[in-house]
Amino acid sequence: MSRPQLSRLRPKDFTRFNDLLHGSLNELGDILLPPWVLRCVEFHFGQGRYAVGDSFGWHLHNDLQLEVILDGSFRFSIQGKRSVTINRGEVFIVPPGSVHRWKCLESALMIGISLAPVPQADESGKVMEECIQSEKVRPVGMVALTDALMREFNSTVNNDKVFFQPRLRSWTHLIITQVLREVKTIKPERSFDSIVDVNASRSQRVVSKIIRFIDANISGDLSMPRFEQAVGLSSRQIHRIFVEVTGMSCHNYVINRRLEVARSMLQADSSLSVKEVAFATGFASAAHFSSSFRKLFGVKPSDY
Repeated sequence: MSRPQLSRLRPKDFTRFNDLLHGSLNELGDILLPPWVLRCVEFHFGQGRYAVGDSFGWHLHNDLQLEVILDGSFRFSIQGKRSVTINRGEVFIVPPGSVHRWKCLESALMIGISLAPVPQADESGKVMEECIQSEKVRPVGMVALTDALMREFNSTVNNDKVFFQPRLRSWTHLIITQVLREVKTIKPERSFDSIVDVNASRSQRVVSKIIRFIDANISGDLSMPRFEQAVGLSSRQIHRIFVEVTGMSCHNYVINRRLEVARSMLQADSSLSVKEVAFATGFASAAHFSSSFRKLFGVKPSDY
């Protein structure tokens, strides 16, 4: 079977692809990488095709980042480590908090995948950098999987609304799991009690479902009755599981998450007013939003 014609894709095509991918992620299942339960929070093509010499300077991600090369090649550098060249069908694994940069060596395409662990009370999610090493891997069948994903995008989806999104989620899930099976974890310097058993993973999946619901309805009603409808459990059960897994109440998580989203909005668009951001993230008033923002981040949103 011939390769998809990646070179013919335009910037607006990649914008459409990103929108389709984000729409499919809402129902993508969690993935277990002991001791973490991971959820895919981003799966994107960035700017589309990169030209020789394009680069991105030193930066870091808060989540586990998988950089999947669809075409061409890149050079990746982790601060303090030797640079590596990543080619088509290969993946560069970047632990959260690892400062890195990249440069395009040959006209190329890359998919970035961000995986966030469900928050855990023992803070084991914060030591992923200690447990996962940055490395280049070549997962089995990755070229075939990514080519199949691109063919999905190149196909006409107007007459296939029923099956397109489920197929997209399936290809996405296959790509992620093929990469994660290559991830080598090491024992952290700190000791944690979060060895995943069946009951623990079930609780984490409930929390993950609640968090997905929160992210999808950040500007709306996020009261306990809504959570009961979303996960099919009583408010008492939800409160117990959420505190047990994350170490905080649903209410406190919602406030913090709304503020994190607000901060991202202010970073992305400085033209937004404080009032616009407040209402977009579910706060009843700009005054309440401003005081909460300052309490968490130490600065007024108008000065951020």
